[in-house]
Amino acid sequence: LILEGETMRPDNYPVIKNDEIYLPVDFIKDHVDKYIFWDAKTGKLTITTEYRVLRMKTDELTGYVNENPFSLNLAVYDIGDTAYMPKVFLEELYNISISHSEDYNIVYVDYIDKDMELAKTQPKNTYLRYEPDKKSPSIEKLPAGTEVSVYETAGDAGEFTKVRTEKGLIGYVSTKSLDGYSTQPGYSKEDIVPDLKEPKPIEGKINLVWDQLNANENDSESSRTYHNGLDVLSPTWFKFDRES
Repeated sequence: LILEGETMRPDNYPVIKNDEIYLPVDFIKDHVDKYIFWDAKTGKLTITTEYRVLRMKTDELTGYVNENPFSLNLAVYDIGDTAYMPKVFLEELYNISISHSEDYNIVYVDYIDKDMELAKTQPKNTYLRYEPDKKSPSIEKLPAGTEVSVYETAGDAGEFTKVRTEKGLIGYVSTKSLDGYSTQPGYSKEDIVPDLKEPKPIEGKINLVWDQLNANENDSESSRTYHNGLDVLSPTWFKFDRES
């Protein structure tokens, strides 16, 4: 698993299911969206933004945004205690691109809202090495005109440059071997969730009460009671420890 120019060592790796890439939710939480929450016991995934709450359940093709249903092309599913989210949904929701190199079985992720610097190799053969050192073993021999993503210089006086190939391999090449630099500008994706009007702030005081429902009843909308003049009904979870 590659995140831009870094090789990741996550607890859970991506999986390929029916030719679709799925990323573990803990990777998304650590590197893409810290406001994503996974409940393994109920199989529910929750994503929160400033004005929206998205909820999805494993193996279901209907999600909810602020309690309004919307359709999913592919469902979230779980392996053990970890949820996995499909590439098609992640790329639509977040400013990331996800690719898979079958040659090396590498999944690499890029932030598309960041500018990406590109370059091309010039000599007949350019050696991609593990370390910024001429004596370091080579990973692959790159033909002239190979386009690479450029990350940083390294070694004495920037003699080497850290790059990533189109197949996802990361290593170092001689800085002198690169030419034809260009910048791929970043951009932000449009919001894909249903068009909802931004809520207007409530003027004056807000009336909130705690609703004493137990955990089993709290999922049932029919068990809730609403009253005139009440703005917020906040549920309360509780249980008794029989051994106490």
